[in-house]
Amino acid sequence: MKHHRKAATRYDRLDATFLANLQLILIAIQLKNTSKKQLA
Repeated sequence: MKHHRKAATRYDRLDATFLANLQLILIAIQLKNTSKKQLA
């Protein structure tokens, strides 16, 4: 979560905006982990 400090400390006015940002970060983490597994 260190790389995604913005998500950890940001409080958006709209819950939907906060959740959308969180989903994008989780997708990026999943893609990064998937690509590491394929290279191994």
